[in-house]
Amino acid sequence: MNNKQLRKRLEQKLIEENAFWSYDKSSIDIIPENEFIEKVLLHLDIEDVFRNRSL
Repeated sequence: MNNKQLRKRLEQKLIEENAFWSYDKSSIDIIPENEFIEKVLLHLDIEDVFRNRSL
């Protein structure tokens, strides 16, 4: 799995977790990497990250 695919899977999981409630849906794709990583660390379990990484 490449980085773009991983990001898309994690984005979907974050959307399911309502982590982007304050964002316009069209701006989710352009969130800077550092902010995206922060959202992943705050809202997802490590199991979610590793599960998505291995798919």
